[in-house]
Amino acid sequence: MPKEQIVPETVKPVAAYSTGFKVSGGNLIMLAGMVAVDAGDNTVGEGDIGAQTQKVFDNIRETLEAAGAGMKNIIRLTVYLTDRGDFPGHMKVRSGLLSEPYPASTLLIISGLARPEWLVEIDTVAFIEDK
Repeated sequence: MPKEQIVPETVKPVAAYSTGFKVSGGNLIMLAGMVAVDAGDNTVGEGDIGAQTQKVFDNIRETLEAAGAGMKNIIRLTVYLTDRGDFPGHMKVRSGLLSEPYPASTLLIISGLARPEWLVEIDTVAFIEDK
């Protein structure tokens, strides 16, 4: 199976990139970094790490669903936060959305994202097991 682009109706790229691809026979799903933006290119939760984290995970969930997967299929996350002080608020939301076995994860504190109002960006890899 060649790579298959994932194009959810409710999650739109904010620049020239794809939201994600299914590869390796359709089992491996690689998503672009998701930010707290709605389908109208509006930032959701400006200044609020909890609201932004929730929107990012909503975008991840909707994109995974468009690929025939869900949150339980996530095997890897890379999280980018722009402020170390946002770590507890981010983790509070995240811990309510993920369950065991938890995905492998890396979290980095960085100096900024593409738009100054964005507080968090998350890259996701998911895997659909053969039935």
